[in-house]
Amino acid sequence: MDLKKNAQAAVAALVPTLMAPAAAWGQVEMYGVVDASVRYIDDVGGKSQLALTAGDQMPNRLGFRGVEDLGNGLKANFVLEAGFGIDTGMSGQGGILFGRQSYVGLGNGTHTLSLGRQYDAMFSLSEFYATPYGVGGLGWATGGLDRVAGERLDNSVKYSFKRGPLSAALMTAFGEAAGDVTTRRAFSGEAKYKEGALSLGAAFTRVNNRVIAPYSALGISRFLEAATVAPGGGAIQFATDHVLNVGLGVSYDLGGVKLMGLYTQTNFVAQGASQKLRNYHVAGTFPLASGLVGTVGYTHERTDGMNRNMVMGAVNYYLSKRTDVYILALHQRNSGDNKAVLFTVPVSGSHSQSALALGLRHKF
Repeated sequence: MDLKKNAQAAVAALVPTLMAPAAAWGQVEMYGVVDASVRYIDDVGGKSQLALTAGDQMPNRLGFRGVEDLGNGLKANFVLEAGFGIDTGMSGQGGILFGRQSYVGLGNGTHTLSLGRQYDAMFSLSEFYATPYGVGGLGWATGGLDRVAGERLDNSVKYSFKRGPLSAALMTAFGEAAGDVTTRRAFSGEAKYKEGALSLGAAFTRVNNRVIAPYSALGISRFLEAATVAPGGGAIQFATDHVLNVGLGVSYDLGGVKLMGLYTQTNFVAQGASQKLRNYHVAGTFPLASGLVGTVGYTHERTDGMNRNMVMGAVNYYLSKRTDVYILALHQRNSGDNKAVLFTVPVSGSHSQSALALGLRHKF
């Protein structure tokens, strides 16, 4: 009899605990993007390529985000976001489960503190680039080395501020090397102003001991006064002392027509040598007809021994607010002894590389 009473008491105590997650679940949102396209590249290592690819317009993702009201204006929040390829089903970001984002935070609408794996501040300048508006990931410049395409910092702490037209953020990422607080340490910050049709943005990121492969990213034959390709033909990785990214962006919305401009500079420092990579970008997006939107962009990049130009364009037809079909085209040409290479595509066998893609995207 005592055993029965004890069991009933245990169940009574357990029921509220079991019910709590069900109540909290209503505050959690699941979201994502599924994007697939048929893509043609005219030169991949000297040969053309036709393939079904994932995320030419927008990277595929599945995410969960939630907010809990703690009272007195304070709210807890979290984001868990995974990347994947719709063409193969494989995880993105090197197989990390929540490789796109994973963080938890507290905020009151003006001040927010968040901890985890988060985008650094240079990603905030992506709104001044043609890629998010239609051109897609192939259009990112500098092989992603300026971090505007979206790089994350592990083990990071971020403070964000927003009031009226002003917003700002500062973050640091711990290198977590035993006995050395500088190894792999990172710092980043941003400031933005938005009032009416005008938007302005500035950002920086400094990462210590960053390892890069400049030939794979830029197609350049020399970097930091050294060859970028080994005698056997493999791309050489360079271990830097630090890499500093800075950027300035501006956009103006004319009412349907939006104009954008962006400048970034990336400084590489390693063993007393240094090199700068500069990117100049202008773009615009405009309505063509009901549900039809066009985007165009031009990028000029330069570093020691390299001048590279890229033109890009896209047309999106929106079947609904969440579903669209698109066609995009890009052409890049490099100078000197350098090869062309579009973002995420293998290096071409020549000074130029072009891409054409037709795809379908759905957001939920």
